[in-house]
Amino acid sequence: MPDAPPAEHDLHDDLLRRLADGADPDAIARFRAAARALPPALVARLAAAERFRDGLALRHVGPEGQALASDPAALAERDVLLDELGALPDDRLGPALAEDTAVAVAALEALRDPASPMAIRIARALPLLPALAEPRPAPVEHDPAPAGAIARPLLDHVATRALGQRLRELERGDGARFARDGVSPARLADLRARVRRLRDAGVLPCVRVAMLHLDVCKGGDAATRAAWRARGLDLAIHNLAAAALVEADLGPRYGLEAARAALAVALIASHGLAGQHLRGETPRALFAPWVAYLRGPVAALATALGIEVTAARGLAHDALHVIDVCDTAAVRDGLVDDALAGALAGLADDLVERAARSPSNERAALERELADPPPPDAAAARAILADRLARLRQGRLRGGEARAELDGAV
Repeated sequence: MPDAPPAEHDLHDDLLRRLADGADPDAIARFRAAARALPPALVARLAAAERFRDGLALRHVGPEGQALASDPAALAERDVLLDELGALPDDRLGPALAEDTAVAVAALEALRDPASPMAIRIARALPLLPALAEPRPAPVEHDPAPAGAIARPLLDHVATRALGQRLRELERGDGARFARDGVSPARLADLRARVRRLRDAGVLPCVRVAMLHLDVCKGGDAATRAAWRARGLDLAIHNLAAAALVEADLGPRYGLEAARAALAVALIASHGLAGQHLRGETPRALFAPWVAYLRGPVAALATALGIEVTAARGLAHDALHVIDVCDTAAVRDGLVDDALAGALAGLADDLVERAARSPSNERAALERELADPPPPDAAAARAILADRLARLRQGRLRGGEARAELDGAV
């Protein structure tokens, strides 16, 4: 009888001995023990890092990407991750971005060098993402691009700051930037707990995929934007335009089944509304689609995750809050302080509580339900107007403008 095939570990041990022929057997034994304690994908990633033992030996990060990164270790990490992506077929690129924030950041940053092989592959597999790399002047309210760099403000916002700094910090259990911005330890602990819940439930990929697409309809060259308008998209309402643009194929491109893809689309459609409402720019009735999601399609998410609808609603609520905080904080350092983080959390809590009150899901009825009651008299109407103007002018009020002057003008 032929010999039985070797056991998996026996095969691996034999392979290591062959590959390390002549090396110190004790060192190989220690390596084998350490490698078995780690996931194989992480061992492969660490092995790829060995080419940097003697210095920075970049293969994939292009000239613009190199010019913008001052930390050699960050550049090396990005190059290792791009090496990992390069080994995947095109249809696996999207799922890789969904599963790892660092990989998503590396892929987006590669778009700074659009003629590089990796950027070409990403553009082919995920054709909406290059819209974020379109050069243009930075908005006045955003942190500017580094001196001498090509201004790609959407890429700076999404890749470098929202995903690369804010979300990654929360995933690591860090939060140094939020702390410097004035977010309290208790509020920071709440944010980190939300991210842990999302990761443990398998919902964090929805957050990453949504964040990749929040601003795509702000980008694109003239021809791309004209093509989107020809499809009937109103690019002035960028959140709804982006949601409509991705709805058909977001799931297949990123390896999300229908329920998770629906959550990602709902997150794209409703992101940013909380900040607009707190600034007095939009009424609460604009949250009707989000509340409709929490009352209806979230049930499919509960089924997919094997949890109760109430728990799925809580995860969706966590996801939108984490996105709003990271996206807002990425505008500029210091914007999300403890007061704003608390206000965003309070509004998110209010919406999820409202969603649980009634099964009604008809759009017009939802808008009426969410609308503020009409003021009972002229004095109350003036007070409401004064409050809305104060929220619109909160930056000036914090800078010393007297609230009494505003109240008197109304």
